[in-house]
Amino acid sequence: MSTNTTHSQKNGLSALFAALLVGGLSSFASAAPANPAGACCYEDPDIGGLICVEVTPNECDAVGGYYYGIGTTCSDPFVECEPLHDDGACCYNDPAYGLVCSVMDEGACLDLGGYWYGPGTVCSDPFVECDPLPEEGACCIEEGGPGSGYWYCVEVTEQICDDHWGVWYGAGSLCTDPGVNCDPIDDCDAVPGSDCAGRPQYDDQEYMSFGPGRVAVQTVSPGIPGDRMLTVFDLSGIGSQPFNTAFPIGRYAHASWTAANLGSILGLAIDEYGNIFVTASQTWNIDIMGPSGWGAVYRIDAHSAAISTFAVLPTASSSLGSITYDCEHGQFFVSSFEDGLIYRLDYTTGAILDTFDHGTPWSGSPGPVALGDRPFGLEVNGERLYYGLWNEDLNNNSPSVNNEIWSVQLDTTGMPVAGAEQLEIVLTDFYVDNNYAFSSPVADIDFSPEGTMVLGERSQAGITNMSAHVARVLEYECVDGAWVLTPHTFHVGSIQESAAGGVDAKANRVWASGDALHLGSGDNIYGFQGLPATGGSIVDSWLVDYNNDLTIQDKTLLGDLVVTRQDDGPDPEADCPVIQVLDVECGTLFAPFEFDLSLGVSNMDSTHTITSVTMTPPAGDTLTPDHVTMALPPLHSWPFDSVLTGAAQGSTVCIDFEVTFSNGAVCTETICIDLPMCIIVVPGDFDFDGIVDVNDLMFIIGLWGEVCDGMDNDCTVGDADGSGVIDLGDLLIVLENWS
Repeated sequence: MSTNTTHSQKNGLSALFAALLVGGLSSFASAAPANPAGACCYEDPDIGGLICVEVTPNECDAVGGYYYGIGTTCSDPFVECEPLHDDGACCYNDPAYGLVCSVMDEGACLDLGGYWYGPGTVCSDPFVECDPLPEEGACCIEEGGPGSGYWYCVEVTEQICDDHWGVWYGAGSLCTDPGVNCDPIDDCDAVPGSDCAGRPQYDDQEYMSFGPGRVAVQTVSPGIPGDRMLTVFDLSGIGSQPFNTAFPIGRYAHASWTAANLGSILGLAIDEYGNIFVTASQTWNIDIMGPSGWGAVYRIDAHSAAISTFAVLPTASSSLGSITYDCEHGQFFVSSFEDGLIYRLDYTTGAILDTFDHGTPWSGSPGPVALGDRPFGLEVNGERLYYGLWNEDLNNNSPSVNNEIWSVQLDTTGMPVAGAEQLEIVLTDFYVDNNYAFSSPVADIDFSPEGTMVLGERSQAGITNMSAHVARVLEYECVDGAWVLTPHTFHVGSIQESAAGGVDAKANRVWASGDALHLGSGDNIYGFQGLPATGGSIVDSWLVDYNNDLTIQDKTLLGDLVVTRQDDGPDPEADCPVIQVLDVECGTLFAPFEFDLSLGVSNMDSTHTITSVTMTPPAGDTLTPDHVTMALPPLHSWPFDSVLTGAAQGSTVCIDFEVTFSNGAVCTETICIDLPMCIIVVPGDFDFDGIVDVNDLMFIIGLWGEVCDGMDNDCTVGDADGSGVIDLGDLLIVLENWS
């Protein structure tokens, strides 16, 4: 048996049968006996298959069905389709969602106090006057896969729950429901960063002259002079270089790394072997499409430096955002401004494994995707994918919406679990001339060895428009289950807050792309900055110009930044020095007090030179200078001075010392110093503020006539003439020394 109906016929059948079902099939049983019912097989467009109902011949013919004859029933063995099932659409009041629709039998619907639409009806039927119950429900998933023993709750569809071997609690259930036996993930987790980027091994003589240490890689705009879209920098021995100035550094850029061969690129990732991956970006003020289009991910070989197309993601009128390498699962994540999706790519082939959609499902419309649905910076940490959500920028700022950081749980294969995303951070506002406030989008995310999250904002003034000097480097730490700003402040550039979007957090330094690191005639440094891990500014940072041309300003031309791990064995080591406090003297006699510190450092290492000492006092105090450069040979000592301001006389102050060696090794030590009392005692100055005034007069009046027996300290202090009584003699001393 077969039935052949057109699409238009099916629509008519659906409408007809909807009316029949709403009226109730029982109406057919009471029809005139001249036209009795029989079994009818017809194709139901809602259910998606053949079903059997018992109707009259005319009614069966009206829906294009096959009629088995008067008096036949759907239970007859020769009827080749299933009877219409007893379930149907039911509208009822749900405590959590209000008036909702769910498919169930009539009895269950009546038990809920609902309205039942009849057998075979579904919630999508146009006559059903309530919305379907949400398909998502609570699902307990075992992190790390079956057997790990750690369960967490997410609200997902039944299919997604089954795909992850989870326990589903039904449509509309919530993780907070009392019967759900696992906890939702809503706390942050401090996990050290992976630091797996390997150093390239180019067989080019220019690159082979580099030292054995880390290298940095940076992307730039096609507008950069010299036409090199990325450059590799030699960070070996940078510890011996001075802060806050340009210095010689090795640079390498293969002749093929041009705008013609790469186009506009921004996003940057490096795998364990030193292969570089970059993403096409239509976000500069000057944009050039590369040979593989705006959806291209290019691979630069770790040995030959040759460019190849690794992947091409679907784009129509926009481009890609950023890229990160997930070394734990051996895969890449790429954000797209075209559709708002985050693509998961196979490490070997570049094939699309799947996608994650943060917000509104992509409609298929050409990009760029709207603000609020636009992931940008990416990083994997602790079995979660973190991503920056671009909600506003310089030209599209909002008083009520800030840029955000979100994360989504990854399963054992590294695939994002749909529905397991959570808000981590709402960025604070950046104030421009105390006039209006906004935050710039986060283009890069990294995690330090201590598990803090470091964010790099980018001064976007729109999706294809770059600005400068309105982007920060921010650090957050996980405290009591929430990400909070650390007290560390990272000022990038001589015009502070001139970050350019790239960040990389290492043990002792935070590296950041930046504009106007120095700004002046013949001293224009635009590139990247190495700040202390505890925060700093250009005065205690290494400054590297991208193209070694200090005569020009490369404003808005700097991009992403990655610093590789230390390839040759562990981090450099040295025997730590002995730091001594030789003397402490009062620099001033009255508040605010200054203390002259005479310090000494003894190099106990037999091989390496000490190149600098950095000192960090407690919050609220300052040291001048707080960074001292030197060239202290092995097994030698050297004295130096610093002035401490802001501390209280007679207090104990603990100062953090960071000593850097010529091989890049760093030693840290905290030394606590007992500060002296600095006030010179002036007769009549009973409150020891350095002057004799009305306060001292009132002090005497308050003690007038008391006999000092040694038991009352105030009386002893006020007995200026030593007579044993607070009297006229003490008053005269106050008047004689009146300030």
